[in-house]
Amino acid sequence: MKKLASIMIVPIAAVGLSLSACVRIMSSSVANSNKTAAGNSVTAQASDMGFLELVAPQGLTQTANSNLLAQCPSGKFTDATTEMNIRDFFAIVQLYQVDVSAICQ
Repeated sequence: MKKLASIMIVPIAAVGLSLSACVRIMSSSVANSNKTAAGNSVTAQASDMGFLELVAPQGLTQTANSNLLAQCPSGKFTDATTEMNIRDFFAIVQLYQVDVSAICQ
């Protein structure tokens, strides 16, 4: 029984180490903030899937901006921040997510 346990440790450790690198997160952010604007804070999000880092979803930023605009009747924004996150699962499937926030005037 002890011999079987010692034989199984190596494959289990190898699988554990290889799976630990299967999810990769990349992120970038663009902000323009003067912190003096008055108004209501609004946020929105859009996400979609991509494959093999070759097929990225189209229109994520436009969708996120439309979702943000739906929360602000005046259509005037300040202190805009946009952040894009990409989560890579097994280098096959990617989850793209765009988060936007602003002050609605």
